[in-house]
Amino acid sequence: MNVFECKCCGICCQGEGGIFMQPDEVSGPAGLLGLSEEEFTRTYTEPRHGVLSIKTDLDGFCLFHDRETHFCLIHGSKPRMCRDWPFFYGPLASRQGFEDAKNACPGINPEATWEDFVECHRRLGGEMPPRTYIPCLIAGRGNSDSKD
Repeated sequence: MNVFECKCCGICCQGEGGIFMQPDEVSGPAGLLGLSEEEFTRTYTEPRHGVLSIKTDLDGFCLFHDRETHFCLIHGSKPRMCRDWPFFYGPLASRQGFEDAKNACPGINPEATWEDFVECHRRLGGEMPPRTYIPCLIAGRGNSDSKD
């Protein structure tokens, strides 16, 4: 069963302060845009919870989300977090998290069960437990509402 096929709807590209990247991920998108890593970081990111967060526009969309095509302007070098969607901790850790993701994302097969989803993640070589993007929040050391 095909559990997920991206529909390029852009739903996962919306959410202020929710798209995180590590410093070692900056060189790829910076190069695609013809910028130095410093210019890219200064222009397109802000520190949040000890990691970089891609800035959003006034409607809360990632600055790299093309509103007409719904395509990612840095697709070839997008952050791990974006490449991992929808195989995040919440949908993998609980049935309710999976149902919430399935209700929000038209790319998740409506016939897929949570068990299908978890098995697909394992077949794709996904980490169990899934990768963390904000270590301080997962470890309980941070506040989700604060900026660094």
